[in-house]
Amino acid sequence: MVQEHSFSGEGDETPYIHLLEFEQTCACLHIVGMSHETLKWKLFPFSLTGTAKHWYTRTVGSVQGDWEALCSSFCLSFFPISRVVSLHREVLSFKQNEKESLGAIWARFNDLVNSGPDLTIQDPMLLQHFYIGLSGETTQLLDTTSGGALLHCSTSEGRKSLKIPR
Repeated sequence: MVQEHSFSGEGDETPYIHLLEFEQTCACLHIVGMSHETLKWKLFPFSLTGTAKHWYTRTVGSVQGDWEALCSSFCLSFFPISRVVSLHREVLSFKQNEKESLGAIWARFNDLVNSGPDLTIQDPMLLQHFYIGLSGETTQLLDTTSGGALLHCSTSEGRKSLKIPR
């Protein structure tokens, strides 16, 4: 199961998503007498291939058994600061595609926001940038649904208007 979602460290793979999927897989497994953390340490190398496997071999000794340190090093190695800046820029300049439904654009926006580290953009600002990137027709629909202007609503009211769970 772990090898089915392998990470090579090449192309547009995202280490954050890989770790999320890896931890979800590990959460489904239990070996009597083995802690969850030990299980992750044992299985993680099997989730890596190519460049990522070489990275692991070079790095594993330097983190001294600290899972969080390994994860941080993994993410920094395969999602450098330049990519974080690019992701931040992409989120802030997000635009709705032609003929894209509200559900599809919201899913694409959330996928983008969750494809990297926490960008520390507060929810009201995220909602505002999402709204600004919508077409005029879609913003009119949301404003009508929210009973006035979506951006004048609280974040929870805005999400309710979008029928989006927190």
